[in-house]
Amino acid sequence: MTAWYCVTLSADDISSGRHSALHEGFSKIFVASGAPRLAVMYKLTDVMANVYYFSPEAAVIAMDLLAAYGAEGCAMPSRSCVKMVAGWDGAADLPFLDA
Repeated sequence: MTAWYCVTLSADDISSGRHSALHEGFSKIFVASGAPRLAVMYKLTDVMANVYYFSPEAAVIAMDLLAAYGAEGCAMPSRSCVKMVAGWDGAADLPFLDA
């Protein structure tokens, strides 16, 4: 199975809008890739943490973008600790079902 990936942004990154650029970049790749159903981008729900997670399928289509943001392979997050920020409506739980 392909790994999950995460990107951690600093407060300065957030101030400069890198989080918006990451979201916009992923959204464009998502659409250009035919909107794969299991490709989902999440954000950690802890408001003090600027951590974004990418399902294995999201990582496959967006690896160049993730590399540009210094993404690292990581464990699958707990579903209760993340919210979907990009992907198919209703698909937020799907990447967790086969785990």
